Amino acid sequence: MFASANAHQPRLIDPADMKAKGGSNSIFLPTRSDSSHSYDAISYRLNIRIFPEQSKLAGINHITGIIGENPLMTIPFHCCDLEIDSVKSGPETFGFSVNDSILSVFLGHAYFPADTFKFDVYYTGVRGDDSQRGFYFNDSCAYTMSEPYDARYWIPCFDEPFDKVTFEASVSVPVGYLAVSNGIPAGISEHPEDSTIIFRWIENHPIATYLMAITIGRYLKWKVEVPDTHGGLIPVYYYVYPEDSANADYDFGNVPSMLTYFINHFFDYPFDKYGMVTASQFRYGGMEHQSISTIHRNWIGGDRHLENGIVHELAHQWWGDYVTLADFRHIWLNEGFATYSGILWLGSFYGEDRFRQELTSIMNAFFYENDSVLSYPIYNPPYVFGAACYWKGAFVLRMLQSYLGDEAFFRAMRAYANRYAFGNASTDDFRNLLEQETGISLDRFFEQWVYTAGYPQFGFNWDVEPNIGGFTLDIDITQLQDEIIYETFLDFAAHKDNFEFPFRVFMTEQNQSFSLQIPIDPDSIVFNPEFTLLAKAADMTDVADESIPPQAAALMQNYPNPFNICTIIPYHLNGDGVLKIFDLSGRLVRSFNLSNRGNLVWDGLNSVGEAVSSGIYFYQLHSQDLSINRKMLVLR
Repeated sequence: MFASANAHQPRLIDPADMKAKGGSNSIFLPTRSDSSHSYDAISYRLNIRIFPEQSKLAGINHITGIIGENPLMTIPFHCCDLEIDSVKSGPETFGFSVNDSILSVFLGHAYFPADTFKFDVYYTGVRGDDSQRGFYFNDSCAYTMSEPYDARYWIPCFDEPFDKVTFEASVSVPVGYLAVSNGIPAGISEHPEDSTIIFRWIENHPIATYLMAITIGRYLKWKVEVPDTHGGLIPVYYYVYPEDSANADYDFGNVPSMLTYFINHFFDYPFDKYGMVTASQFRYGGMEHQSISTIHRNWIGGDRHLENGIVHELAHQWWGDYVTLADFRHIWLNEGFATYSGILWLGSFYGEDRFRQELTSIMNAFFYENDSVLSYPIYNPPYVFGAACYWKGAFVLRMLQSYLGDEAFFRAMRAYANRYAFGNASTDDFRNLLEQETGISLDRFFEQWVYTAGYPQFGFNWDVEPNIGGFTLDIDITQLQDEIIYETFLDFAAHKDNFEFPFRVFMTEQNQSFSLQIPIDPDSIVFNPEFTLLAKAADMTDVADESIPPQAAALMQNYPNPFNICTIIPYHLNGDGVLKIFDLSGRLVRSFNLSNRGNLVWDGLNSVGEAVSSGIYFYQLHSQDLSINRKMLVLR
């Protein structure tokens, strides 16, 4: 999932969901991948009819599973806000009950370990404007959005990411609609008698319930093909509103490059197809449904303004879909991995400046959340989709790449993908694999960066003296944070005119001094010049001074972008200036007087305190004779 609109407002796990999974009277054990449940779901074959005008769905889920270690006479499934009509197996009808969001199916006799069970659950669901969850209807489309535990709101299932299944969907919609789902298209049949059309999709690769998806709309569809490493072609399907097609064709133009980059650096594309489908009024920015990402319609503007979101969702096909988190304690394995993978592609495609810009942006964003909202570890975060899981999670990979080296890092990532292909992995699984591949102990690294909140802050003093061989640099470093003493590398660059001398030291204590030979008498020492460490220096307000261009003014991209409630606009001035916000028609919305450097927080209100509407806005910084413009997107 990509940070956009409401996607990353703190999302607490529903207490009803947690109650359904735990407790001494529940057949479900707590939501942990290292806990087994009483059966293994093998496949879901869904026949579903969607009634857009009535915000209604009617389905039959054909379920196959295998009994676990103990005999069972009752099989439980997660099921919320669905009306269960009946449960059948051929001519046989099973008894059932729905209690506390659990559908219990009574088998009539004991099924023993390794026995296979099959039955069909007939159900209906109606969604109103105020009660929509899992399956959403609006005027132009209907779509599912299940992460983390909302698949149970549109299909009875065992709704945990560690029980993957194969999935088929036969989706009946009114003539004029297209229905899109996971896997490969497996046929279309028209039914003039009731003016419906059925689209069939088959996902033969294991899939987690939160990654199953159905989207319907009156879409225009087209396909491109991208070469794989075996002489074949990967089909890529796009589904957009017809009036958006020209803009979408441009906005999606770099998807083949993204695919090729990830194939070359990580692993072969793991699924039979990729695709993107747009949804208006999508309550999230983008969602990496397996083989078919759903994205907000407002991502399409004909200017690639959210290409970082498009590449993020594609990266999830490897990190999240191919290798899926063991459970949602490990959400950073999905989101941090996809965020950093997207940054790698952006830097590769657009150059080093863009790479630095993206790292600066997520560093600033993490500092803001950690310092002003909430500080928490990225493992087992207090709320799902916390921003640190994206941004600090990405920096964990950035630091690992810098520490291990490019070759070892990418080799280990490929080994990780291969080891847990089509399965699930935990944070410890990832750490153990890195250690096995590199021979380097990473216990301390993971303890301080993954299992502990916050980040280090450093103070520096340095002096240079000439000697026979050049110059001796003495540098004193102090860790300023209270929570933990970090053991970490620190990167620097000594500068003299146009010459740069990079060097690295390793900190293991709160206060340390280092002395080293350098070939120049530096004018300045720059901390963290390549953004290899998630840290602040004592005189920094956000990121190191070297990230600010040496000019009269600098205006960075706002974050998050798009946004719903508020956004942060980083700026730098050598003096005073004015930042103005305009709507698409050029009308002035808000004006701010600024000085020096900092982060302007805009709350999405105009000059009279009214919330602005959804749409594209421009912000413009004036200082002396300079004028700098950028664009942002508000989604309500």
